[in-house]
Amino acid sequence: MALKLTPRLVLLFAIFALLLLGSLGGLSYARAQDALKDAMEERLTSTALEKSAALENWIADRQDDLLSLSQSPAVLASVAFSYGIGVPPTAHISLDNELQVRVSASQPFLRLFVMNSDTGHVIASTVSADEGKDYTQNPFFIFGRNAPYVQNIQYSEDKQQPVMFISTPMREANGHVIGVLAGELKFDELTAIIQRHTGMQPSEDSFLINALSFLVTQPLLIADPVVLRQKILTEASKHCLSGKNGTILADDYRGIPVIVHYEWLKMRQLCLIVKVDQRDAFAPSDALGWQILIISILVLGVGLLIAVLLARTITGSILALQTGVARFAAGERTLRLPDTEYDEVGALARSFNHLAESLSEQEAELKRYAANLEQLVEARTEELSRSNAELEQFAYVASHDLQEPLRMISSYTQLLSRRYHGKLDADADEFIAYAVDGATRMQKLINDLLAYSRVGTRGKLFAHVDCGAIVEHVLANLSLVIEESGAQVTCTALPVLTGDESQLSQLFQNLIGNALKFRGANPPLVQIAAERRGEEWFFSVRDNGIGIETTYFDRIFVIFQRLHTRDQYPGTGIGLAICKKIVNRHGGRIWVESVYGEGTSFFFTLAADGENRERRTMP
Repeated sequence: MALKLTPRLVLLFAIFALLLLGSLGGLSYARAQDALKDAMEERLTSTALEKSAALENWIADRQDDLLSLSQSPAVLASVAFSYGIGVPPTAHISLDNELQVRVSASQPFLRLFVMNSDTGHVIASTVSADEGKDYTQNPFFIFGRNAPYVQNIQYSEDKQQPVMFISTPMREANGHVIGVLAGELKFDELTAIIQRHTGMQPSEDSFLINALSFLVTQPLLIADPVVLRQKILTEASKHCLSGKNGTILADDYRGIPVIVHYEWLKMRQLCLIVKVDQRDAFAPSDALGWQILIISILVLGVGLLIAVLLARTITGSILALQTGVARFAAGERTLRLPDTEYDEVGALARSFNHLAESLSEQEAELKRYAANLEQLVEARTEELSRSNAELEQFAYVASHDLQEPLRMISSYTQLLSRRYHGKLDADADEFIAYAVDGATRMQKLINDLLAYSRVGTRGKLFAHVDCGAIVEHVLANLSLVIEESGAQVTCTALPVLTGDESQLSQLFQNLIGNALKFRGANPPLVQIAAERRGEEWFFSVRDNGIGIETTYFDRIFVIFQRLHTRDQYPGTGIGLAICKKIVNRHGGRIWVESVYGEGTSFFFTLAADGENRERRTMP
């Protein structure tokens, strides 16, 4: 329906205002978000550099601690005694005590041990079970004999956690190496350094990942240490472990969108991840967006009010003219409109007065035209009926003539598939399979098109049919599907009426079959009922299936229209179109009601009297 002038002017203003406010607001929001993104990327990069520097300082401090211990006169003396013959027990006890002091709760070492520089065997350790172990093949012994050495963080399968060793040679005053001092570092202090909050956002998080994708430090947002046994395979970690540095927008290990900076620490073979949730990072721009929206609504409201007032000043004269025209149309043929105005409205009034003068003469002519038009409509109606019949015949002939060449294509492609399957390459087998499938689907489409065209051309003469017996026959045909799906089908008493028994069977079979095919997670529940309403029987087929969205209610009755892919639900999309055509032929109507996800109800009507006759309708 066309809008009146006032709403049209207001709508035009509203569209212009929405475009202007939307473009300005959207541009402001986008710029604000880009600025926040750039600022957050800089902060994340700066934080990553700070934490990587803190990591190196922590490792350097631990090396200094170990070096200081290795140069302790008491420790060196105890180690020197251990190489002699008849070592006094007090020397070994003294060495153990010196080491034990460094592994207290306040110290950074988890354990300390001294290895014989020649054999690699542990001669003293803070863990008694270590004494005598052979570490000849371990990097911290091999490289620790010559210079201070830091072993990259490894994942211990025995401890189910990351481990890190540092070592240094123990030299006498003359420079002779008498042992190798090694220590396993605690990760509590390292985790605290990496987790240290910089105050960016509440969701800020930082952690280290080793080359095998295992977490080295505990993430701040997950307290469960079990996470250290799992691999982190995110987009950022994959980029980082390939030796790259950068900042991206992606999902983190929780599946939450974040801004993440990744830094590859080549010297330590570690990946440093620093990230913050996008929700927190873009919170200021989101708040700005809401402010822009509220201001835009207020501006639009005020603008619409002004537009309405301006439009009414323009349309006042037009409304007066409209009132006069309505009175004239109601029968006041002597009415003439005032033409005192010299604008477009006055010109329109004068034109109307001229039109009224000639109306009486035209009324007689219109009556003659009306009589001629009635005859023309009858002729065109007859011609349209004949054209519909010819179109139905054409659809049948065209589909029938396509059958033979399609049958030949299908037969030979199937022969190719059977004879040469596996003898050509995989592409050939795939292409032949496509051809066979395409020919089969085309044959199905043509058969369905024939069935659709025959509803109006090959239908049987109407006779008395028992709808209850029809439904019993349909349920027998669908018994296997009903049993496999665990469906329950109930049916009230159905009437005897006049119709085409074969087509009514097809109608019920299509509707009940759809209820069984498009089922949900629960076993199908199908209810069939009929109710007499005046001169019609009102039928319903209800189910508890997947349902249909309201936007598709009209589309589902159109030929070859599908709401799902063939992989989800097989078929050609013609079943409901045939149902509509059958109901139309019987002089009834069909429609659907549905709640998406809860079920669907199809309704159709059939004439209740004995004079139900076939009605020809366009498809």
